[in-house]
Parts: sequence; structure tokens; C-alpha cells
Amino acid sequence: MVSVLVSCEWLKEQLDAGAKGIKVIDGSWHPPVAKRNARAEFEQHHIPEAVFADVEAIKDASNPLPIMFPPPEQLEQQFSQLGISNSDHVVVYDNNSDVGMLSAPRVWFMFHVYGHTNVSILDGGLPKWIASGYPTVSGATSLSPTNFKASYNADAVYSMQALLNNCSSKSHQVLDARPKGRFDGTVPEANPSWYSGHILESINIPFTAMIDPTTKLFKTKDAIQQTFQQFGVNLDQPAVAMCSTGMTASFLVLGAYILGKQVPLYDGAWAEWQQKAPKETMKLGVRGCDLNK
Repeated sequence: MVSVLVSCEWLKEQLDAGAKGIKVIDGSWHPPVAKRNARAEFEQHHIPEAVFADVEAIKDASNPLPIMFPPPEQLEQQFSQLGISNSDHVVVYDNNSDVGMLSAPRVWFMFHVYGHTNVSILDGGLPKWIASGYPTVSGATSLSPTNFKASYNADAVYSMQALLNNCSSKSHQVLDARPKGRFDGTVPEANPSWYSGHILESINIPFTAMIDPTTKLFKTKDAIQQTFQQFGVNLDQPAVAMCSTGMTASFLVLGAYILGKQVPLYDGAWAEWQQKAPKETMKLGVRGCDLNK
């Protein structure tokens, strides 16, 4: 079992020593409003030996929702093209200096969903690596293709039907990782055609609550425990995590995992729920398109 979080110092030592079986992945993703190109930034500078994983491409293209997990066969092909083997220790990072990380937890969770638990997140990501004075390289990177085999873990992913059933059974606490304004319905979603708001009786834990605002590193185990408790979550009881698209809910899944708890992720997320679920299951807020009229 590998560490969930690894430090930049640890990774630098491994790379300097020529450690075998470590694959470094830049899983950077930026929301459209940021107007950043993650692949172009990777080619400008990235950690030596890292390959770029396009989060926007590793999804179910047949599904109109934003980033639904792809069929296992597609995932196998894409991971194999990245040069990842089932025996590899994967270290994933992203490039987000505002928060400390953004998409790395989603990529970490994706590996878990498809049966590869030998994966770590580089705490602090590329900004911490650069701040530590460690080198970066430029240009595109590719590794020899492999034959990655996926083992899909259905228990890790919650469907809309399962969450609808939960509205009656109330077997799981529903944890929503979106910013408070979107959850409350006072601030529009990034997609102007979506309503903001929340599922009734869900609990809002903004994903940034998992990050130490001073160090921009993931919180310690004790601090994560305190954070969940402060928001009224009892992880001794079942829970499911969600957000707008399935990206930042992974922070809550990761935090729970560090505490030894398995929390599934509702992949359809608020994007699906606010469009398809019965209106009596939710409190709807504003839409960006209505505010811009």
C-alpha cells in the first residue's frame, strides 16, 4: 500500500535515484472561466519524466454530461497509451496555485475506480515543486505503450437512481463539495444554463475545506477529521459525495479515504440532478442566463 499523499522532496529523491516503476502524471485541468490550456502549460514546463493525462478526453464521450467515467475498455486504451502498467506506482499532480490542487484528486480517484490503488497525489503539485527549487522540463512527453487492464469498482460510483432511492431511504449522508454560494443558490453555476441550488438535506462541505489555506497542502489526518465534524458529518455512517460535475467531490472522497472510510462519488453530479431529478428533491437557485438578461 502506497502513501495517499507524497511530498515533492520524496518524488525528487525517487527520480534522482532512478527508481523503477514510478510513473508521474500531470493531470492538470482548468475550468473554462480560467481561460488556461493545461496541455500547452504542460509543454511549457512540467516535472521531469511526467506525461500529460487529458482529463477532458478520459471520459464517456457518448454521455452529454461533462466528465462521466468512460467504459473500462476505453480507459484501458487511454492508460495504455500513456505508458501506465498495472504494476506501476502512479504519482499524479496538477498545476493550481490558487488552491494547491484541483484535478489531481479526480485522477487519483479514477485510478481507484478502475482497480489501480497503487496511486499517490503529489501534495502541493507543480507550484510546490517549483517553489522547492526543483527543475522542470519543456516539450511533449510520451512513454512506450503498455497493456493496462482495468477492474471496474461499481461500488465506488453512485448513480442517479441510487441517489433517488436515497431520498427515501436516507441511508447515506449526501456531501456536496461546491462553493457555498452555488449550494445556497445565490451564485450561478459555471454553466449559465444550469440552476444552482442543492439536494434537500444534503450537507455542504466546500472542497477547499480539505486544503490548508496557509500551506496549500492537503490537511493532516487530524485536521480532516475535525473538518468533517465541524460540518456535521459522521463518517461512521455511510455517505456519498457530489459536486457540479464530479471533479471537486473527489476532494471529499480523498479526505474520507485518508481517514480509512470509503465514500462513493455521484458521477452525474449536480449537472445531471438539476436537469433530471424531481423538483421536489431539491432547492433551486439562480441561473447565469437569467441574470444576464
